[in-house]
Amino acid sequence: MEKYGIDLDDYTARAIGSLCRAGKEYWLLGHFGAALLSGIRLLENDSLPPPAARALAERLRKTVAADPARYEPAESNAAVDPSVACMPITERIESHIGGLHESGHGTIFAVSALRVFFERPEFATPSNVDSICGLIESAVDAARDRYFGLDAKSEIAAASKKASSSAQTPWPDLIVAVAKEFDCLYPDAEIDGHRYFFTGEKYHSLTHLHALIQLDKLGYTSLAQNGVPLVRAQIRLTRQQPPGDPVPRKLEPGSAEVADYWKITGDPWHDIKFAEAVVDLLPLVPADRRSGVAHLLAKAFGALSVGH
Repeated sequence: MEKYGIDLDDYTARAIGSLCRAGKEYWLLGHFGAALLSGIRLLENDSLPPPAARALAERLRKTVAADPARYEPAESNAAVDPSVACMPITERIESHIGGLHESGHGTIFAVSALRVFFERPEFATPSNVDSICGLIESAVDAARDRYFGLDAKSEIAAASKKASSSAQTPWPDLIVAVAKEFDCLYPDAEIDGHRYFFTGEKYHSLTHLHALIQLDKLGYTSLAQNGVPLVRAQIRLTRQQPPGDPVPRKLEPGSAEVADYWKITGDPWHDIKFAEAVVDLLPLVPADRRSGVAHLLAKAFGALSVGH
């Protein structure tokens, strides 16, 4: 399928190839393939007005052309039953999802690949599946240095345990809870030689939640619910603020539906993933609460437009 001059089938193969390559190298590099997949889905589903879609397509073209080795197409073979072929991935997710490893990146990236393997089972080859398992396994750090004032593994574990003790929340309520955290955004800051993502970490709460809801849609409901306490822990952990008397950021609202959003690359990894998450999750919020959530998310888009 071609849209806005992009062969989406070819780009899907390249995105999966990029994710698989990251699985052989290091989890952080999974951002490239996952972001490309999100961009493909936004175009494929006509999620954006044409001017914004054209700007996004141009962004994707430039991204792939700038580093073609990073986006070598994935291997493919005869189609298989993805629920069987992908069992190693879901087993790794199951062992991974109970801890806040690298802010949920292992789950986020694995679900990006899993969705493609179910839609395009010819990509669910043993080699590709093994690579995605490697991607999950490389994102096992407890993320103890991501939250200012919460450096010890025990504190991360305590936050997760506290979240686990609460009743599981319906998806729409959890989307609203995550969105509320964008009401107060502090600039990312370097403290004692370490950079803390006071704004940036909040995006992961939504993209992590998005991954869990996609797992649910694929039929892995109980597995998805196992990750809910960790999203609740992220909500608590991202309330940390810089020391002293910090001033929240004053931001112009932004929108992925505006072409200029895709021309500003203040955050070239997270803005596409975040936009896909918003497009998928906002319709799940009841109509009487949706405008309030959209207003909060517009602040997040504004921060992405200018960088953290």
